[in-house]
Amino acid sequence: MLFKSIRKLWSRFTFIAFSRKVWNWPRKSQVLIFDACNQEILMEYLESWNPEVLFVRGEEINIKVLLKSLFRAGSREDAYADCFIELVRPIMIVTFIDNHSGFHSIAARNPDTLTLFIQNGMRDPQIFERLASRVSLGDSLKVNYMMTFGDSSGTEYSKYIKGFAVSMGSLKNNHVSKLQEKQKGTMSFVSQWDGCADPWKSYFEWAYSIVLPYLANYATEHNKRLMIILRNYKQPELLSQEKAYFRSLLGSAQEFYESN
Repeated sequence: MLFKSIRKLWSRFTFIAFSRKVWNWPRKSQVLIFDACNQEILMEYLESWNPEVLFVRGEEINIKVLLKSLFRAGSREDAYADCFIELVRPIMIVTFIDNHSGFHSIAARNPDTLTLFIQNGMRDPQIFERLASRVSLGDSLKVNYMMTFGDSSGTEYSKYIKGFAVSMGSLKNNHVSKLQEKQKGTMSFVSQWDGCADPWKSYFEWAYSIVLPYLANYATEHNKRLMIILRNYKQPELLSQEKAYFRSLLGSAQEFYESN
């Protein structure tokens, strides 16, 4: 128990020590972005409101807000976020990190402010298991608007979080401009291969072992090229492992497309 407390204190110390320190009060704004991750995409839609940003990963800490939050009950993270929100006075709080546990309870503590999350990626069952556990412990979870990839994820989120789910697809994917050039007679397969030993890796490799041989046979029978669009183009070591995996599955002559 003592070791756990010491480790927690050390974690908080390092979190603060290595953060950029800001000494001015946050700006007042109608829109607050919770978590700076992918804020550049959100800014394209929210720039006219000149949003303030609440950093939650230790990139930046507002010292005045931190000191003010020390006099509040509850977790330090929630107290800091609530103090920041009160000073900014936003009409709406937006995040691109739909699975951030801290965001799901903001609306319950700040009922006069709208909250909205935008789904950022695929969500595995563990996310919803954690939400179910929080609800069973009595946590009040609410997000006014949940912008999800589709109805299935919206339905799943709605089991545990109060709010209105809207299916909108992927904002990040739609943000990428389509190229007009087409290579006729070419089939492409987008790789999600990852070197990490997580639950998704075994799932993807199981699916690949079923789908890709059929695609390869179809390409051969119909005189088409099958190209794998590789994922790890920025990491040479993982890139070589990714190529080796697909060659083991489809043969050494497999063609790859390295996209940026």
